[in-house]
Amino acid sequence: MIIHRVVSELTDAASWPTTGVPAPARSSRGQPGGACSRASTPAPEDSAAVKAANEYKNNEGSALLLRASTDYSTAWNTFLYSETASSVRELDLDIVAERFPYLAAHWDNLEITGVRLIFVTDDPQEFAATLVDDGEDISELTLASSPDVLRGLPTARWSEFSRDPGPWRVKVDIDDIPAEYKQSYTIGASTYYRFKDGAVRDMLVIVHYALTEA
Repeated sequence: MIIHRVVSELTDAASWPTTGVPAPARSSRGQPGGACSRASTPAPEDSAAVKAANEYKNNEGSALLLRASTDYSTAWNTFLYSETASSVRELDLDIVAERFPYLAAHWDNLEITGVRLIFVTDDPQEFAATLVDDGEDISELTLASSPDVLRGLPTARWSEFSRDPGPWRVKVDIDDIPAEYKQSYTIGASTYYRFKDGAVRDMLVIVHYALTEA
């Protein structure tokens, strides 16, 4: 079930070491047999993570779970650590059909109906981010942190839309990045910004989708 898969993934994510070998990838892309499947021990039904993840049970459609550090490794490292004087940091997310399970990847009318971002960090802080679809800003939301939800990991969900797979993007204004995450330095007349090493370890991307008739 997607509920237990998401909960298990989040539980693994929250316990990843700050240094060393990253946790193994859990996604599959367009393979016969559907999305990833693996043996796991479900979290207790009364845990905060399960209660938070249970929201997915009432949503129509299915969900795809991706990890920025493995599924978007180059873009993720650029987003975190590239040294730039730009006031906005951008993360490219190619949510293309080939990333989905086999049936969905080959369906004529695959529609994305929601996207949730979860930042994995040892120091949860709230900040704003904008989700972009093919160059169009959808909206800016605050990645909220609550100790009773997903172990306090900053998270936000964009929904109530129906959009095609394709080039998506996450934008974060440098002024919205918490001081606990941000590093800056000045060379000449220019000030450069980036995320501090280890401040954010990973980002989970949960993509809700539906297969519709033509």
